[in-house]
Amino acid sequence: MLDLVLWDSHPLSLGATPKQVFIDGIAQIRSPHTSAKPVALQRVPNTPDFGNEVKETLKHHGLPPLETKRSNSDIIIFSNVHSVFLRRGKEIEERLPPADVAGVFAAVVVQGGNITCIGTLLDCSSFQNSPGVERIDLEGGSISSVAISFQNACSYLNFL
Repeated sequence: MLDLVLWDSHPLSLGATPKQVFIDGIAQIRSPHTSAKPVALQRVPNTPDFGNEVKETLKHHGLPPLETKRSNSDIIIFSNVHSVFLRRGKEIEERLPPADVAGVFAAVVVQGGNITCIGTLLDCSSFQNSPGVERIDLEGGSISSVAISFQNACSYLNFL
């Protein structure tokens, strides 16, 4: 027998709704509700070319590359930072920076390889308009001081 779905637009487009479903040739929807969809939704959605991603995945055995990247900027502002891991002698200490009023994670400013500000973007606003600032959204990620110098930031961080 026949199983078939009739769609009101391309099935991979946002908002696609089945008009009718046939299982073993029997209609499954008694009174289908349909709404008019624009012509743009009747086309196949654009599919990205994942060729480069496939090559990189095979090159690194399915793991993301973990090479470090040198910045050309002296000041880097990391936004949406969930936590900061700092080395104190042989110990690693986790600092949870304050989130702003909207619940957005904190910002961390690294200048010349040293942490110079941890707080909300407003707290670190003096760096916002500096020339050549690089901005990186960590999307809730963490920063480890293993990669950056901690010595000059100790006194600032003790106040957090």
